[in-house]
Amino acid sequence: MLILLAVIASGCAYTNAGDAEELKDLASKTDQTQYNVKYNFTVQGTALLGQTSEDAELFSYNGDTRFDRETVYAQGNTTTSIYNMNGSRALRCTESNYLGNRSSQSECNVTNATVSRYIDGTEYSNPEYSVNYVREERYAGRKCKLYRIGLPPSEFENSSVINTGAIVDLCLDKEKGYVAYNSMNLTRPVTSGGEAVSNIYTLEARSYSSDVSREQVRLPEFNRTEGNSTGT
Repeated sequence: MLILLAVIASGCAYTNAGDAEELKDLASKTDQTQYNVKYNFTVQGTALLGQTSEDAELFSYNGDTRFDRETVYAQGNTTTSIYNMNGSRALRCTESNYLGNRSSQSECNVTNATVSRYIDGTEYSNPEYSVNYVREERYAGRKCKLYRIGLPPSEFENSSVINTGAIVDLCLDKEKGYVAYNSMNLTRPVTSGGEAVSNIYTLEARSYSSDVSREQVRLPEFNRTEGNSTGT
C-alpha cells in the first residue's frame, strides 16, 4: 500500500493490479436489473465540489438511471436530479423550495454534468488505474465486493485545486453490481475554505429496494437548453 501511494503521488505510470476486468464485469450487471438505493452522502470542501448534502437516492431500470441529491441551505432546500441521456450527456433537473413566503422553482436542462464518479463502477476499470480487490463488505443488509483503486494526479489535471492522486474505496453489490459504497481520499491533503481536506466525498448505502419502475427514470418534458455544468 505504501508503494502504491508513493507511485500515485509522484505521478509516474504504474501497472494495473489485475482486478479491473473483474470489477468491470461485476459493474456491468447494472444494465440488466432494477434497484432503488438510498444513501448517506457527505461531501468535504465546499470550494471543491459545492454545498454539502447528506441525502442521495439512486433509481435504476435496466441501465437507465436517476440520481437525486438534496442540498440544504439557510433559505430552503434544493433537490437536483440527474437523468442519464444516451450514455454521455445528462438531463439535470432542479427543484428548489424556499422558506417563508417565497415560492418554489423548478427547471430542467441538458448538461455535461454526470454522476458517473459516484454510481458507475465501470468508470474505475480504466487500465491506467491500479485496481485491487480487498474483501467482502455489507451495506444496507447486502453483500458487496470492495475494491481499492489508485487514481494518478493526471485524473485531476483540469482542477485548479487538486494537484495530487487519490484512493477510491468502491464496494459493488455482489448480485446487482450497483455502487453500495464509494469514498475518495486524496493521497495528499489540499486546502479548501481554510481547512486541510483529504476526503472528497463518501457515498454509503443505507437502504435497498428492488421496487422501481421505468417511469421513475423516464426523462421529464423540458425545454432543451445546453448547460456547461460539470458536477452535481
